[in-house]
Amino acid sequence: MIDADGAVQHYSFSSHEFTREYPKRKTDLAFLLYLHSSKALNNIKSSELAQSLLLTLQESKTVTALTSESTYEFLFDEHFVLHVRKAGVKGNKMNEKSNMVANRT
Repeated sequence: MIDADGAVQHYSFSSHEFTREYPKRKTDLAFLLYLHSSKALNNIKSSELAQSLLLTLQESKTVTALTSESTYEFLFDEHFVLHVRKAGVKGNKMNEKSNMVANRT
């Protein structure tokens, strides 16, 4: 997250890391989470994965400090890649995926 100030950060995962934990939702784990002051700004009730990420992030003092000053966007896509960016930074565009995921949630 610290490096998300200058550019979008990408974290790739393997599908088996999620299909084992969420076997009934193999294809639709994508979510969009906006985080400010360690709180979700958007509704993530339909995504267990987003809720789990939020709880994990809330335990971090670094995340608490960073999100007290800025809003961060977390986009988990259908290819099991987590994209993290600091919202509102010029030239730090996520791409059209965030709009697609936002429209589904």
